[in-house]
Amino acid sequence: MRAIVAVCAVLALCGATAAWAQTAHDGTRTVDPGAPPRLLSPTWLQRPSAEDFSRYVPEAALVAGVSGRVVLDCIVGADGSLTCTVASQDPEGYGFGDAGLLVARHFRMAPTADDGAPTEGGRVRVPVRFVVPERGPPPNALSATPERGDGAELMLRYYPVVAEREGVEGHAVLECEPQSDQTAECNVVSESPAGYGFGHSALLISRHFRVPAPTRGSRAGGGSFRRTIHFTLPE
Repeated sequence: MRAIVAVCAVLALCGATAAWAQTAHDGTRTVDPGAPPRLLSPTWLQRPSAEDFSRYVPEAALVAGVSGRVVLDCIVGADGSLTCTVASQDPEGYGFGDAGLLVARHFRMAPTADDGAPTEGGRVRVPVRFVVPERGPPPNALSATPERGDGAELMLRYYPVVAEREGVEGHAVLECEPQSDQTAECNVVSESPAGYGFGHSALLISRHFRVPAPTRGSRAGGGSFRRTIHFTLPE
């Protein structure tokens, strides 16, 4: 189901220079005055939403349960939009490069960076990571919070990329309905702090929930339940 695929973008914004610098064989630095400047610290006015990412997950990767990573090489337009080419994609053959180009349409950059440099015509590399749930049966009896047992491993596996990079911890509350196959269908009730994707990551973890088999004349697992998923960074 596309709605519960976690897709995260990590912006690797490297140092800005007035022109592109390269290292010669003798170790000295040379400057290509015709190359666009690489931006140091741009401000993003618009970023893709979780729904945008999920919409563009390659179908082949979704079916196969394969995650991937794309690095886009982008030039900033006058309106802050990005014109990108695919610098690399891994693994190949699943369409991650094309999916990354579609995601790039939803970025908008401010006309000036945090250091005051104009962004129009600047160059930026944008790594985009698509995290697709692995196929196969979920672990047995995973009903504890993520701090225990298999849950801790899942919490780290699906930790929101931007939150991890910025050292942000959080939690999400799920409302879940047990299913007849002992899985659970969940929705996000709340997440904190907002904007880091903790709710989306919690939905990925919920795919591994197992609930007791229903007894005759009862509903699966005894009815709906709430689960709080805490995301904490290793010390």
